[in-house]
Amino acid sequence: MSAEPARREDAPESGGEPRRGILIGEAEAERPVRVSVEGEELVWHPGESLVATLMAQYFGRRGRGAFMGCREGGCGACKLELLEGVVAMRPNYSKDVLEDEERESGRFLACRARPITDISVRFVPRRNVFFELYGRRLREKERAAVGEGSGTQPEEVSHG
Repeated sequence: MSAEPARREDAPESGGEPRRGILIGEAEAERPVRVSVEGEELVWHPGESLVATLMAQYFGRRGRGAFMGCREGGCGACKLELLEGVVAMRPNYSKDVLEDEERESGRFLACRARPITDISVRFVPRRNVFFELYGRRLREKERAAVGEGSGTQPEEVSHG
């Protein structure tokens, strides 16, 4: 594996393994493990990233679209919330994609992670930054257009 061993980011519950935790660094289970994704059971195999498992067994099935993402930790398309179990995650490519506070609350990137134990996860709703910026720009233009017309009221015409 890599030179950096995984380190725990949470404390074990009552002296044993934690029910939920994210390790930072390189590590993985030595046997296949169960991955429950929003109620659907998958099997992860040693040597592959969690996103590879999702691509092979989850995306493109049962009406789901194909996976669209960078697979390198730069886009956040594979952001998951860890509900139960332990994963090891290599540091992400972009701090904007997964902030420290998110990771501390149990979120991680599947492209940078490998399970240590059986896990249960769910997808995190994804922000579309392009549409957010585009919407903000449209609102600014609308405000500017309304602001340009303010201050001048049309004259009232009396018909009497």
